[in-house]
Amino acid sequence: MILNYIHWNPDPEIINVFGLSIRYYGLLFVSGLILSIYVLG
Repeated sequence: MILNYIHWNPDPEIINVFGLSIRYYGLLFVSGLILSIYVLG
């Protein structure tokens, strides 16, 4: 049964500009920080 599991292997890099890569977990961290400052402020 090969369909018993999901092969989850996404590429963590969203975009690479001049050697600077933006990864999805960094983007989520920054957006969560900005959202928490907005909610608390």
